[in-house]
Amino acid sequence: MPKQEKTVFENLKVSALTGPSAKLNVEVLAIPVFKTANPIKTFAADLDKKLNGKLSAFCKAEKFDGDSGTQLIFSVTSGLKIKKIIVLGMGDHEKFSLHTLRKTAGHIAKVSQNQKVKSLAISIPMPEASQYRYSAAPEEIATVLTEGLMLGCYRFTAYKTQKKNPSELKSLAIYTLDSSLEKSLAQGVRRGQIHATCTAIARDLVNEPPNRANPNYLANYAKKLLSKTGVKVTILNPKQIKSLGMNTYLCVSQGSDQPPALIHLEYTPPRTKSTKRSGKGKGPFHLALIGKGVTFDSGGLSIKPAKSMETMKDDMAGGAAVIATMFGVSQIKPDVKVSGFILATENMINGQAVRPGDVVTSYLGKTVEILNTDAEGRLTLADALAYAQNFKPDQMIDIATLTGACLVALGDSISAILGNSRDLTEKVIEAGKRAGETFWEMPLFEDYRPALKSDIADLRNIGGNYGGTITAALFLSEFVAKSTAWAHLDIAGPAWTEKDADFFSKGGTGVGVRTFLNYISSLNA
Repeated sequence: MPKQEKTVFENLKVSALTGPSAKLNVEVLAIPVFKTANPIKTFAADLDKKLNGKLSAFCKAEKFDGDSGTQLIFSVTSGLKIKKIIVLGMGDHEKFSLHTLRKTAGHIAKVSQNQKVKSLAISIPMPEASQYRYSAAPEEIATVLTEGLMLGCYRFTAYKTQKKNPSELKSLAIYTLDSSLEKSLAQGVRRGQIHATCTAIARDLVNEPPNRANPNYLANYAKKLLSKTGVKVTILNPKQIKSLGMNTYLCVSQGSDQPPALIHLEYTPPRTKSTKRSGKGKGPFHLALIGKGVTFDSGGLSIKPAKSMETMKDDMAGGAAVIATMFGVSQIKPDVKVSGFILATENMINGQAVRPGDVVTSYLGKTVEILNTDAEGRLTLADALAYAQNFKPDQMIDIATLTGACLVALGDSISAILGNSRDLTEKVIEAGKRAGETFWEMPLFEDYRPALKSDIADLRNIGGNYGGTITAALFLSEFVAKSTAWAHLDIAGPAWTEKDADFFSKGGTGVGVRTFLNYISSLNA
């Protein structure tokens, strides 16, 4: 395994608990409540009864009504095995979303870490609060809570010489009084564990320093992670890549001493209930995921400012998301075929580096004039998209930290989505909503395509001064057959965060992983 061989997840027990609160044996119980005149009487009457009304009396004395972002800590002196109860306000019921619950769970996990809590449970509404039930199935609620709790525990400490245990937490639980929900909650917990673990894998890869996480490291990581999972891993070396004619990919690696590595991952379901094909042939429905794998981006000869390079180890966040997703696929075992393609490379500078003005021939045969060597991600993705189509996918989704223009347009919390299929775009956006990841559709505006016209080649690798996210996607579309449904995800903003809040910690976010897993599960429905 990678340098961070053990995360807090390795020794963390996560479970579903149901039954009377008197039997709940945890240090801390967190109770998310909506805004009401008396939230404890509404959401935790059974618990308050065991405490002889002391909890509701305390809330009343503190004038706590469950307003959004508020919390109340109650120390239990008798009547329960629980030592502390933390009541968390979520605001108006009408404004609630599952993502609010995910963030709330992440927040309480962080609070518990700081207080060195060893065991934590978080409750969902009790039966007597039926009018305030979440508008989602219990399984989905458990998934969201588990994701928030686990990801709230995440820390990357691999290179700290004086290590501090990033979490004292040993056990997490999703709790409700209603014993009839035990099976549903357990299923949701398992799914949440898979989602959180895979998100953490992607975070680890992005957070690894670039002198370690080079293209060969990514390839070896994928092989080790996916060994014995049923996912086939094929790695192509530079000689094999060259023989395929992937010159837009190879030209990016010319300036680096680190050789490129083409990583091809394949999951084929052991059996299929239905074929769901769209004219591509026999066999299961086939989804191809393509991740940008530039392990460090200096900008090449079109060099970036020094400050902009500080986080350029995250330029392989798309590739990290694909590797992590493929591990998740091996766990959920969908009834669809899923392939992953990561064309890993570095964009560096030496005497062999590609120059502005160079012309290269792509795998598809189209020639590209390179006018900006910092527009390198689309060069690798062009060959990846063209190559992936050899395997006859029904749909392709690429994911990349592709354009600074996307960050300017949408900020650091929203990803762009562009593509040639209305159905695919809408379904990915919906999967993102369930994951708590926002994708905003931007147009593949054909009037901008002439900006990619080259005087001496078929294409140039940059458009004009404006609309950079759109022209980058238009460039990629040149390498996608019109018969193949395709979506492009530009995650330039959300791939990295400077904030340590909710279920995020500073660094790589693992964006895209939970969206992909939700989408793949929907294909399997």
